[in-house]
Amino acid sequence: ESVVYRWDDKIKNFTEHTRVNTTGASDWEHFEIDQVHYLAVANHFDGNHEIESVIYRWDNTTKDLVEIERVSTTGGIDWEHFEIDNVHYLAVANYRNLTTSKIESVVYRWENESLVEHKRIKTIGAHNWKHFEIENVHYLAVANLINLENYTFNIKSVIYRSPQLCNQLIPTY
Repeated sequence: ESVVYRWDDKIKNFTEHTRVNTTGASDWEHFEIDQVHYLAVANHFDGNHEIESVIYRWDNTTKDLVEIERVSTTGGIDWEHFEIDNVHYLAVANYRNLTTSKIESVVYRWENESLVEHKRIKTIGAHNWKHFEIENVHYLAVANLINLENYTFNIKSVIYRSPQLCNQLIPTY
């Protein structure tokens, strides 16, 4: 279970707003599309790494989170929202299953308040995504953490360049 807090302007502090059922939650990602607020939770482990992560929409009427979609993840550990040419994307870092960290992570495209698989990307113990922009060129970097087959942290992370999604390997030590 995770707790969502809200800012209370009267006491100038956070107070508990609601509790959300989660299972080994490892990351929350807030994003906004067309003035609607969303939260994505990466559920990581419940005895098995094959677990659903969940997307919530903020309901302005009820002032609460409404579950809108469940997404199959494999040791989901991080979400990253980004926007390119008015198209919204959400990438999930899939960390591992019970035997390997060579797991595909997935970039989803947002269409009509729903996620559509955009691209599957080979990762090795993916731990974090980061989107950034340099001189109007968009990049998406994945931090690969561990190769469980030989228990090494000496693996490479990858930076993808959009729209071609060409990759450059960069070392991480």
